[in-house]
This record gives sequence, C-alpha cells and structure tokens, in this order.
Amino acid sequence: MKLDLKRQKMYVAGEWVEREQVLEVRNPEDDDLIAVVPRASRNDMADAIELAKKGAKESAALPVYKRMEMLNKAAD
Repeated sequence: MKLDLKRQKMYVAGEWVEREQVLEVRNPEDDDLIAVVPRASRNDMADAIELAKKGAKESAALPVYKRMEMLNKAAD
C-alpha cells in the first residue's frame, strides 16, 4: 500500500511550526516510510516544558467541571 506522505509540522505554543531537522518514521514490520516529522530542539523542549507547567497551574485553578468541559471539547 502506497501512502501519500507529507512533511508533518509540530505544535508549539499554539502554532504549527516546521523545523529543518526531521526524523523519518518507519513501519517496523517492513521498514516502509510512514511520515517525516520535525525534530524538536532543546529550546523547543524547554519551551514546551515551561508552557506545560504554566498550563498545569492555570488548569488546577479551574473547577473540575470546567476542566471536564475543556477536555470534552478537545475530544470532539
């Protein structure tokens, strides 16, 4: 089966971004190329960790029902 592959982007700080360095994702059974994805830099990782910490604090301040609404909306 031939897949229509396109270069994937990564979601960072509310934006879809591309990076020059990429990783090939391959099917372990037959080594077929599945996708080409961006390789995150150390700065990308540090930014993601800081944003996750900030988001966790903001989320923890919300009532449970509000967090459930957000998760249900994201799931749809």
